[in-house]
Amino acid sequence: MGQLSALWFVSGLTCGALGMLVYCSGRRDRGPAQTIQRQVQETLERFEAHWDARLTAEIQTQIQAQLQEWRSESGQWHQATYDAIAALSAQLTEPTTLAAPPPPEPEPTSETLPIDPLASDAAIDYRPLNDALGQRHWKAADEETRRCLVLAAGRGDRGWLSLEDWARIPATDLRTIDHLWRYWSDDRYGLWPQWHLWQTCGGDYGTFCDRNGWRRDGEAWLDYEDLWFSSDGAIGHLPTAVWHKRACYGIGADSAGRSLEALLYAYGAAIGVLN
Repeated sequence: MGQLSALWFVSGLTCGALGMLVYCSGRRDRGPAQTIQRQVQETLERFEAHWDARLTAEIQTQIQAQLQEWRSESGQWHQATYDAIAALSAQLTEPTTLAAPPPPEPEPTSETLPIDPLASDAAIDYRPLNDALGQRHWKAADEETRRCLVLAAGRGDRGWLSLEDWARIPATDLRTIDHLWRYWSDDRYGLWPQWHLWQTCGGDYGTFCDRNGWRRDGEAWLDYEDLWFSSDGAIGHLPTAVWHKRACYGIGADSAGRSLEALLYAYGAAIGVLN
């Protein structure tokens, strides 16, 4: 423990000294840099009697090597650091496009499923949704899902769907949206988990929300910003296609409960579990 404490102490002193050295080297002021180097050397010598000799020699060698490098090539070192940071920044901000997931496995009760995992009968480009889900941007994917459903129903000019509009969404598009959510969430999110949960709750919206995390303690309806936008939310927690601001309010003229029932009924028909 004594050796470790001493090591941490000198490491902290060394980091501070090296920082001052780089600063002074940038100003081409050799006097302070040489003073700091001498102080580091004296500190090492004071602790040398209490340290393991090999440990002291190894640390001393590393420090001297760094001091020599930064003292003689400080300008080049600063430029190299800047170039490296700039390259990393460009790499991190470059948009990433993910490959589409494989086609979905047929449901036992479904007769027809799209071969193309991004298929759409409404000319919807599902690549943004696929990329958002693949990068685990759950909130962005949720909002993109709502946008795609409105467009697929032909209500882009209005921005929300009535109970009749949910049935206007092509079956192919409902299956594509469900497949993308299920694929990227390992079957935790999507229309199928919500459909199954809806059945086990007897079609009761309040119970459904208690089970999937849209309501707490049977009375506290969640606001949209309080949702669990992560990969470990409750089963069926996402997407929130039928509401946006609060779980007890629908996005259109109808209640969230009735809209969810209409959506899941359309989905059930799309996968062949309803006639």
